[in-house]
Amino acid sequence: MPRTMLTDQHWQKLKVILRNLSIHHNSNLRNFIEAILYRIRTGCPWRDIPCCSLSK
Repeated sequence: MPRTMLTDQHWQKLKVILRNLSIHHNSNLRNFIEAILYRIRTGCPWRDIPCCSLSK
């Protein structure tokens, strides 16, 4: 099970903000946001982000 940074509660709040910005929810949006947070936290290049963090 991959370690995620967003709790379900945080994701629900962020999803509302993204919808208000006309960024519509889809099944990969949370995974994409998690990948961005992972990259910021670790400083790794995009190509080194574990593929399990991008699929669910």
